[in-house]
Amino acid sequence: LSREDVILAIDSLKPTISLSTPLTPDGALTLSDTISGSDMEHVDRRIFVSQLLNALTSDEREVIIRRYYKKQTQVQIAGAMGMTQVQVSRMEARLIKRLRQIAQAG
Repeated sequence: LSREDVILAIDSLKPTISLSTPLTPDGALTLSDTISGSDMEHVDRRIFVSQLLNALTSDEREVIIRRYYKKQTQVQIAGAMGMTQVQVSRMEARLIKRLRQIAQAG
């Protein structure tokens, strides 16, 4: 497994906390009450991107993570994944198109 796959697997074991989790004994204050509007938009975007990435195969996800999160070039990705730069370029273009279609449908 790649380092990223192991990290994703470990992160998936963390318990999920609902935004409606009460922070006071009477339940008058919830976790969502402590998050500003802009922070909530950030949370929503992160959840959405996570869902998009989960729709990809592990190789596809690795290309996107390396390219857009780790800021690697197509040549670096190709070398690390045993592909050519042209293959990475085509895969990236195909993935961006597919992710846009999924995002528009969702």
